[in-house]
Amino acid sequence: MQDELLGNLDAIEPIPEDKRITGERKVMEVLTWLHRFGWLTSRMVAALVWPTASQSWPMARRTLKKMLVDKLVLVRALPQGGDVYLLSVKGARLLQDATGVQAKGGQGLATGNAIHRACSNWHLIEQMQAGLGIWTEHEIASGLAPVHTVNGKLFDGLVVHDDGLVTACEIENTWKNRSRRQAVVEVATRHLGRDKLTRIGVDAMGQELYLAKLSVVSTSVDAMRSMVASFYEAHRMLTATEMCLAAVDVSVLPVSPSLVPGESTTENLWWNVMQPHTLS
Repeated sequence: MQDELLGNLDAIEPIPEDKRITGERKVMEVLTWLHRFGWLTSRMVAALVWPTASQSWPMARRTLKKMLVDKLVLVRALPQGGDVYLLSVKGARLLQDATGVQAKGGQGLATGNAIHRACSNWHLIEQMQAGLGIWTEHEIASGLAPVHTVNGKLFDGLVVHDDGLVTACEIENTWKNRSRRQAVVEVATRHLGRDKLTRIGVDAMGQELYLAKLSVVSTSVDAMRSMVASFYEAHRMLTATEMCLAAVDVSVLPVSPSLVPGESTTENLWWNVMQPHTLS
């Protein structure tokens, strides 16, 4: 009798979480990501809060609509169509009271170059979905990240790997002049492909952070071409070694005017781009 009564206890399904509690938890997640990214589109919220759900975008829009009614978020229309969402003062206060995070309302936050920021956001979301830690462009610019500049360069995102190894992200939305491209190349030539990694900071847990790689992400092949040319010139002038270039990845991530991402492609700068050209 005892076996009959107790034998299947391990197979008992857990009690599902109350929908109200689930909804409140999702609201806090949305507030947290808005605090970290500065602003997000509804599609970005869907990818962050409901990454595996088949109806993630409709759920994100419903949640954001309710949060607008509750005055927890602000909405701002983009000049080329679409909306972005930011923390309201009330939403920031709720997040701060619940978590202790020093959050601020985004009413005075400029959207800046929306395509550039969206490319950065989408790239970092992609890295998160691969299980990596991130620091966003907004966190870096606001002084919330453990790293502000590297070699005087303010990066557009940081991806944190195991043992404190960091990939710095540089976003290319439009053609950059030679001096601005050179600033990116100099970070690589001074800090990548060397016997000793450069220590760039310490996180809140005391983990030392070291610059290990550079990821250049562009919204178009044309915008990427000039950057690759600058790296090629540095290699020709013997200032960029093969080991340095092998520590650089290049990605093309198209973003539409309404900030919807296209399919991204990633290659290693040396092994997939420059070395085949050098041998040809």
